[in-house]
Amino acid sequence: MNLPYSEGSVVLVPLRKGGYGRGVVARASPKGKGLLGYVFGPRLPSAEIANLDGLDPSTALLRVIFGDLGLINGEWQILGAVPKWDRTQWPMPDFVRRDPLGRGKPILVRYSDAAQGNRI
Repeated sequence: MNLPYSEGSVVLVPLRKGGYGRGVVARASPKGKGLLGYVFGPRLPSAEIANLDGLDPSTALLRVIFGDLGLINGEWQILGAVPKWDRTQWPMPDFVRRDPLGRGKPILVRYSDAAQGNRI
């Protein structure tokens, strides 16, 4: 299957309460499904005003692992790609896993970033 996105793709995500958010696909497994994204504000009132400006990894509001179904189904628009994409500038962050019932201690989760094809 030929995926419609790759690392460095900039996507426009429709938000639940209206408007759109912009995100950058920072990691993608070779067969899709699991992605790491950097998400940016502010909320955009319409897709027509979306652009590639101001996408600096240090200003991201959120770094998140997510699925690609919205991209595969065409629900999320691909705006283009980060100019001069360099994956080393968009590192894999550490994550924390917490029990939703508050039992036990939080667990630090580190995903390997050693190989480009790692499964997320």
